[in-house]
Amino acid sequence: MGLTVRHPYTVDIAGGTQKEKIADALIYGDANAHEVAVTVRDSGADAVLTGYSGILYAVRMADRVTIPNEAAIVGNVVTAKLAQSCLLARGRVDLLLTLTKDGDSFSPLWVEANCAGGITDTIADPSEIIPSLSDLLAQIAVMEAATDDANAATTAANEAAEAANTATDNAQDAADAITDITAEAGTLEPGAPATAFAETDPEDGHINLVFGIPQGVQGVRGTLTYSGTAITGTSTTPTAYATGIAAALPGDRYRYNGTVTAHVGNEYVCTVGGDAATALWAYDGNVRGAAGTGNVSFVDGLSPDVDGDVLLGAVRYGAAQSLTDPQKAQARSNAGALGGADVVNALDSTETAKPLSAAQGKALKEQVDAKAATATISASLPASGWSASAPYTQTVTATGILATDTPLADVVLSDTPATAITQLEAYGYIGRMDAGSGQITATCYEDKPTVDLTVALKVVR
Repeated sequence: MGLTVRHPYTVDIAGGTQKEKIADALIYGDANAHEVAVTVRDSGADAVLTGYSGILYAVRMADRVTIPNEAAIVGNVVTAKLAQSCLLARGRVDLLLTLTKDGDSFSPLWVEANCAGGITDTIADPSEIIPSLSDLLAQIAVMEAATDDANAATTAANEAAEAANTATDNAQDAADAITDITAEAGTLEPGAPATAFAETDPEDGHINLVFGIPQGVQGVRGTLTYSGTAITGTSTTPTAYATGIAAALPGDRYRYNGTVTAHVGNEYVCTVGGDAATALWAYDGNVRGAAGTGNVSFVDGLSPDVDGDVLLGAVRYGAAQSLTDPQKAQARSNAGALGGADVVNALDSTETAKPLSAAQGKALKEQVDAKAATATISASLPASGWSASAPYTQTVTATGILATDTPLADVVLSDTPATAITQLEAYGYIGRMDAGSGQITATCYEDKPTVDLTVALKVVR
């Protein structure tokens, strides 16, 4: 409430129950208009009220009725407001504050007050502001009718909402069913009618569509071309030949592939299908062009001799061929190859086009293979491996190094700059490295590294 009369008090529980009195009258019928605020002390210090609950009892002495008012406790301050029922009897009203914890209670404050004044139960209405009973009953009837209409509208709205929810659920179920639909298809025999049906999966209840699709009828194969020597000649009369073809169809073709000049290029067509004994074939033409006319003047730049022949000197690659020495030399020149005489002493010559012979090439390869070889070997020098006193030494494994090697050593640095700087400083302490068989010995003359190092050893042999 915005308008509240506050009655503040300070009590010290060390002094027992403190009695106070409100001098001003409390008005009959006021509700929550008076607030009692009590600051509780304990021997002069703020009292600890943790765990306590409080009630401000109002005792109407006129009718001996006690009304409890719940109190709020914040720190050591207890506040409570007087309910309207506390001020519904004129006369003396005693206020008693009681604090309780774990079954124990005490009352630090007793306030004596007086309830006076206020309106009476009888009201005069000379201007007839207050409606009559009949008017009130009529207004009540109107409100009841309006209430009934509102309830009916609410019921209709609830029913419509329920119907909408049901429709939504049905739509969602339909959507879920569509989402969960699966399909499969099978092949039926040629000529069978197509089938389609839906089934419900017995495990999860989803819909499965099953389609049966008939296989198509086997079609007639296309024409084929055979080859052989069973059919010869140029007869256009359909005739059966021993071709060995088990199932020839009309339109199939047969080509002669033998060596008899008169038949080379002949093609035949099947006019009546069947096996090797019943199929009929007829000549259908020759794939070679018509014979040319006139004489040959030149072939590859060569003129015919007196007999009209042109001597061809081409190198043959599919069969052996006898060539004269000039022909061989010409063939090598045409192919960019060299003969044996051209490679003599080529190893000592500075002339061009003087390649090595096989023996010279082998000797040169042996010399190249004997050139110096290099190898890089890694070795680790742990900080804990150095000897106890100067000169500090340690011998570690270096797989592949020989006692005769003189390695060129360098430190392998970390990619982290700070670590690399530390490794460089530590590597500067190493004065020498000596190779042994499969090992190296490192020596530090003054100080020794305090970090682990990895060195790369390059050897030239």
